[in-house]
Amino acid sequence: MEIKKRKLNVKYEGQSFEVAFPSVKVLKEYHEEFKEMENKKLSEFQLMEKCQKFLESLGLPIEVSNEFEAGDLQMIMSELTGKKKVK
Repeated sequence: MEIKKRKLNVKYEGQSFEVAFPSVKVLKEYHEEFKEMENKKLSEFQLMEKCQKFLESLGLPIEVSNEFEAGDLQMIMSELTGKKKVK
């Protein structure tokens, strides 16, 4: 079995961005930071900014994600983390 780093190809307005799938270590760190922020009762916008910074570290510029709808960020995060939102 060969395991390789994967990338998610995100297309927006004619541009294409390769967003790296995070490692387990990176996901754990993000999860811990996110939990701390939720415990501090931060606003949804502050949590969204954290999400954008996380995605930027994986290859999606904040300038681009600023143009997305909020649901777009959730879709990308779900795809990268393997967590599908249940309706």
